[in-house]
Formats: sequence, structure tokens, C-alpha cells
Amino acid sequence: MRRSTAGACARLPARMVDRVQPDEPAQSRGEQESGQGDGVLAVTVGTLAWAVALVVTFCLRNRLRAAGAQWWVWTCATGFALGLFGTWWVRRRRDRLAAPRTTGSEAA
Repeated sequence: MRRSTAGACARLPARMVDRVQPDEPAQSRGEQESGQGDGVLAVTVGTLAWAVALVVTFCLRNRLRAAGAQWWVWTCATGFALGLFGTWWVRRRRDRLAAPRTTGSEAA
């Protein structure tokens, strides 16, 4: 078994330690591994799913109230609100990563 001195690797199961390669240089902030997206699509789809769930639970609120499960409406509302915030956040992050960086000499 290979022994690692890195703190994060020390907590990993033995079969996972071989996959971690701490000697490789860290990626720069703008680089992404292949297959890793910016998250905008996933967060937007999740937000739309919460919106649909909110509409459905709002239509069924009388039945939910009778069953004592009116909290479902509030759960969907919270999920939708957090999804709106998350959509804004990941779009902002995507735009910042895509923007060209300027140095002090270029700005002058």
C-alpha cells in the first residue's frame, strides 16, 4: 500500500489513495478538466424542477393542509428561491472565469 503524507489523502480509504496524485501541479483558476461543466444547466434544470413542484403543491395545498403536510409547499418554495440564487451565482462565476484577465500594465 502506498503511504501519503498529505492530510487529505490520509483520510481517504486505501483504494482511493492511489487515485490522488498530489505531485501533479494544480490547475489554474480558469482551467477545467474535460467533462466538467460550468453548472449553469444543472442548476437551471433543478430550479425549474422546484418551480414545477411548487406549482403542483400549491394546487394541492388544501389536501396537504388536511394531511398535515403543508410544509411541502414551503419546502418547494425554498428550493425554488435557493435555485434562483444558485442560477445567478453559477452564471456570475461562469462569466468571471470566461472574462479575460487584465494586468496592471495592460490597463494603463
